[in-house]
This record gives sequence, structure tokens and C-alpha cells, in this order.
Amino acid sequence: MNHIKEEKGDILKTKTKYYVFLLICFFYTFAMCVYYSPEANALTIGKEKELAKEYMTVIKNTGLIIKDPIIANLVKNIGNEITSKLPPQPFNYSFYVLNVSDFNAFAIPGANIFVNRGLITSLDTVDELAGILAHETAHSVNRHIAQLIDKSKIVSIATFAGILAGVLAGSQGEGDFGQALTMGSLAAGQSAMLSYTREHEIEADQKGFDYLLKTGFSPTGLLTGLKKIREADFYGTDDIPDYFKTHPGTKTRIASLEVMLARYPKKLESAQKHTNYNFDMIKYRIIGLYKNSLESEKLFAKLLQKNPDNAAYHYGYALALTKQLKFDKANIHLKKALVIKLFDPLILLEISNIHLHNDEPQKAVNILKGIENDPVVSSAVLYSLGQAQLELGNLEDAKLNLKKIINKPATALPKAYYYIAKIYSKENNPGLKHFYLGHYYFRIKNNKNARTHLIKALETLSDDKKVEEANSILKEIKEISLL
Repeated sequence: MNHIKEEKGDILKTKTKYYVFLLICFFYTFAMCVYYSPEANALTIGKEKELAKEYMTVIKNTGLIIKDPIIANLVKNIGNEITSKLPPQPFNYSFYVLNVSDFNAFAIPGANIFVNRGLITSLDTVDELAGILAHETAHSVNRHIAQLIDKSKIVSIATFAGILAGVLAGSQGEGDFGQALTMGSLAAGQSAMLSYTREHEIEADQKGFDYLLKTGFSPTGLLTGLKKIREADFYGTDDIPDYFKTHPGTKTRIASLEVMLARYPKKLESAQKHTNYNFDMIKYRIIGLYKNSLESEKLFAKLLQKNPDNAAYHYGYALALTKQLKFDKANIHLKKALVIKLFDPLILLEISNIHLHNDEPQKAVNILKGIENDPVVSSAVLYSLGQAQLELGNLEDAKLNLKKIINKPATALPKAYYYIAKIYSKENNPGLKHFYLGHYYFRIKNNKNARTHLIKALETLSDDKKVEEANSILKEIKEISLL
């Protein structure tokens, strides 16, 4: 099943490897601090883009970014709706979901915005998620991180690196290690960081509020989302100094937002009503796929006891059951969900995947053909359809659908490369078989196998473009090995 949860060891092979990523991040930024010293240069747009690229490399290497296209698209689509109302921007805005249970969201240089899965699953409405994304977007629009670096000789990129490293360390269950990194970095920033961050947070709330009015999302969600952040504060008390918190000054910010909401009663009444059904489905998809199986199973059993007619509960429960390979029981809950929400593409997709597991590819194809044009599940449908057609021996159609997947930028389904390689193996084409296997292993960070297959591919590949591509990946693997 394409959505069965990877084990923690598949995300990071060892704790040592994970700490190497953190140290690369930390030491790199200390070095860059000299290059980007506020005394020498302001952080220009160009320099911020360079720095953003380096940070993204580090974060991607942690394996924490959730690549499930259905989950990723929820946040991406809301973020794009917000940024579509902005004037021309120097950055391309990108939105990501992290496999981190903490209730948090943050922006890094270059308009890269991250939302933890723990935040999404703690919210109740799509307006709350939109409110938090609008707030983080405002931080990027106003280049608050760049301003911190430019205007303070103490608060540097290295300070920000320490906070980021602390967040990522904490996400791996290394709370003491993460806390030490974060607090040490904040101490380096001293009091300059405290007042400046409060100022930024208020500005981000104000700008985010305006963005929401333009999109039709209710700004009330920004207020209720902020209240949830306050309730879920890491320390659980207002007695802890603000500079030890990710979102400081929440009490002041809540009061400020309440005043702003009181000023626009008519606009709030006319705000477009966004349905929460799809949000609920994605929320419970995240719980079903990424929360501990036994915990999620207990949670869904409790939720269904209170409300047995909630399709999202049945759907999430079914996903949790598939992780435990309880496919028959999962199918029962999917069918119950389908009775409540007829023709729902998310539910139908999972039913088709169970048919694939049960060696019933034609039944899977019959379902998938009916939902292949739905924008929410289109990528996942192409992937499952390609697998089903491969099983049926329909190699050309399978190849066509799987190549549509890999031609998408930053494909979230790397195993599509594996299935294409399988097709070329059946067609007795060793060059392309090894070429796509090399791609597959490179994308799952198994560089040893990637190198082996790409070298074999070069022995028989005749396509100049693919030869160049294979050599480029081999060069990148060599550079990684030297780090």
C-alpha cells in the first residue's frame, strides 16, 4: 500500500546520522554568519535565496517532510490561495507539512513555510489553519528573519540555526538535546530578540488578518488558532519568558486580534464559508497514517462511539487499520464511510488500494477510472492506476500514468520510478531498467544501490539526455559521500 507508514528507521537510519544533519546546519550557519555579517552586508534578496537553498537541503535530508500528495496539497492549496492575493513577490512561496507532533508552524528564509502535523490535527476548522498560514506568510512577506539579521549585531543567522536545530531535534524525541540547542541560541540572541520578535508577531497578525479578508477565509480562525497555540504552549504557563517560546506575546496578540475583529463585523459576515469536510478528512488521514497505530485505533474507537455517522472518523480508522495490515476490518469502515459520503474520492481511493492488496487489479481500475480527474487525489490515483495496469499486463498505459507522476516537480511518490523500472525489465530493456532503479534508490537515499544501478545503466543507455542525467546524479552522490 502506497500510504503505509514508513518505520522511523527509514526516515533516519541512526541517531548519529540525524545529529550529523543538525551539525551541518549549525556549523554551516556559523560560517555563513561571517559572510553575511550585518556589519558588512545587509541580507539581500539574492543572499536570502542562497541561504534558503542551504536550509532546505538540510531540512529535506532529515526526512521529516511529509510527501503524501493528498496531505501536502491541503496546506499548499490554502497557502496558494492566500499568496494569490499578494502583490508581486521576490520569492516563490512554498508550503510543507512536517512529520512532527508538536503544535507549531514557522517560516525560514526564502518564503519556505512549515506546518507540523501536530498543529493540523489539533485544529478544528480550515479557517484556523488558514489563519496560521496567513500569519506565517506575513512573516515572509515582511522579511522578518532578514530584518533580525540586518538590524542586530547579536541576533544572527547562527541564532536562527540553533532554534531550527532545536525544533528538529525535539521532533525526533530528543527533547533535552533540542531544548539545550534552542535555549543556547536564544541566550546568544539576548534581549534584542525578545522585543523585536514581539513586534514582528503583532505585525504578522495584522497583515495576516488583511490577507484572510481578501481570500474569504474568516479571520476568526486566526484568533481561535492563536488561542489553541497558547493552550498548547510547550511550557503550559505564561510565567515562562517569551523568548523561550516559538510564538511569544500570545496574550497581547489575542487582545489585539479581538479588537481587529470587532472593527469588521460586516466583512466577517460576508466572508466566504469554507467547508470543513475536506479539512476533517485530511486531519484524520494524518492521524490514521502518522500517529502511533495503537493510540490512533483507541482514539477512533472512542470518536466513533460518540458519533458513528462521521465519515472522516471511519476513514481515518480504516487508514490506521491498514498500517496494521488489518485490511478486511479497514474495508468495513471504508464502506461505512462511503454510505455516509457517497462517491467521495478519498474513500474510493483507499477501497481501490485494498483491491490492489487483495490481487484484484481490475476492480481497482474500475474504481480509479471514476476518480482520476478529481484534483484532490489525482496524483495518488495515477500512482495506484499505474500499479493496477502493471499487474494486468497493460504496460503502455501503466508506463504513461507512472511517468506523469515522475514528471511532476519534486514528486512525492518515488516508488513510481521502481514500477517503471519493473516495466522496462518486462520489456527486456536493461539500460532503462537500471536508469529508473538508480533514480528510485537515489530518492529514497540509498546511494550505494543508486550508484550501482546508474553505472550499469551507462553501459547500455543510448539516450544522450538520460546519460547526462545519470552522470549528474552520480556526481551528486560522490559529493554527498565526501561530506
